[in-house]
Amino acid sequence: MLIRNNCSKLAKRLRKKISEVCVNPDLERLIALQNLDSKINQSKTKLTVIPAERKQIETRFEEFSATYNKARTSLEHAQAQHRKLSRELEEVQTHHEKYKKDLMKVRNDKEYTVCLREIDSTKKAASLLETQILQLMEEIEKLDKEVAQYSPEVENRRRIADKELAECDEEMEVLQKEIDVHVAERQKILVSVPRPLLSRYERIMQRSGSGLAEAKANTCTACRMKIRPQVMSDIRLGEAIIECESCSRILYYIAPTESNAASAE
Repeated sequence: MLIRNNCSKLAKRLRKKISEVCVNPDLERLIALQNLDSKINQSKTKLTVIPAERKQIETRFEEFSATYNKARTSLEHAQAQHRKLSRELEEVQTHHEKYKKDLMKVRNDKEYTVCLREIDSTKKAASLLETQILQLMEEIEKLDKEVAQYSPEVENRRRIADKELAECDEEMEVLQKEIDVHVAERQKILVSVPRPLLSRYERIMQRSGSGLAEAKANTCTACRMKIRPQVMSDIRLGEAIIECESCSRILYYIAPTESNAASAE
């Protein structure tokens, strides 16, 4: 906010100083137009960077939480498998008890043999399932501790990431509002600039990145080429639209302030 205020004050001083020297109102409008174009481009550049910043924030969180997510997924899988095996064990034990009861009701040796075989089979199946369930319980206990260890820090990192993402969204909103304001101001200026001059400015802008350049110390501050004394004198007067003979930018002059003049002496 402090930087923005300082920039605003500087722009006001610049406009005031230009208005004191610059006689040609079209040149004043072009300077204001370039100032707005510069602000719009700066805001748009910042806007294009924000999506990448958002992605970096999410990537950092995902990388940190990868171990936690893996442990949690494994825990959920182990718990589901434990429930499945527990149901199977219950069914096998039910069958086992049934065959034990049926053994007391057999009428011949064949039925007796079948019952014994089923009793033995269900007993072995139950034993295997119990072993698998015990192994799963040990794995669940281990994974549960691992998840509990990572969970608080993951939640903290998620809060930090969400805050950073919200700040990105807020910055995008502020930048977009600034762009909208500058575009509206630009439109107001455009209607006052003669079409040929505007086309000239936009053509130079597209080619060189800026349509105007300050003439200072007999030099174009954009391309650093020297300006002939007579041309520099005409630029100081500010009555005509004058282009740099080297880069073709439209030149303008800002008289030095008293403090700058004193320091130069």
